Amino acid sequence: MARKNFLINKDFQLKVASYITGVLILFVFIYPIIIYKIFDFIVSIVGEECAGSSIDILNSSRTTVLVAIMGLQLMFIIFVFILSLYLSHRIAGPIYKLSMTLKLSANGPLQKIIKFRKNDLFSEVQDEYNQMMTSVQIKLEDIESDIEKARQSKDMTSSKLELDKAIVKIKSF
Repeated sequence: MARKNFLINKDFQLKVASYITGVLILFVFIYPIIIYKIFDFIVSIVGEECAGSSIDILNSSRTTVLVAIMGLQLMFIIFVFILSLYLSHRIAGPIYKLSMTLKLSANGPLQKIIKFRKNDLFSEVQDEYNQMMTSVQIKLEDIESDIEKARQSKDMTSSKLELDKAIVKIKSF
């Protein structure tokens, strides 16, 4: 089941993607500096032994290599940003679904089960929620049964006993 809206929790998802991409950008700027220094080192070694044309080739190659690396890094940064959004979507989706289910349960009948998408994270939360709701449903049915027994009982003592059992179960929530 695909979601129509990729940015489920826009603030959260953009913040996660920005943090990851920001850290990457800091590291990405180190590589061109290292490569520039390596070229300087090579030029200094070769410059002592070779005349002008070899040095010119190295200097022009340095610019070409640096531009190519910077272009590749830019594409890599864009890729990482999109990947970060995708991964944050796999986090925000289940949280959003759980939040919506809890809101619906608070304002109306209890939502009995929740189902996350196949590749969403936090499948254990889905399982724990569903187990909790199954347990709650069983307890509610048991309480309803005790109340119904009390309503149908002709004996006042039996009615009171069934109602007392129901009250104890309600308090155990």
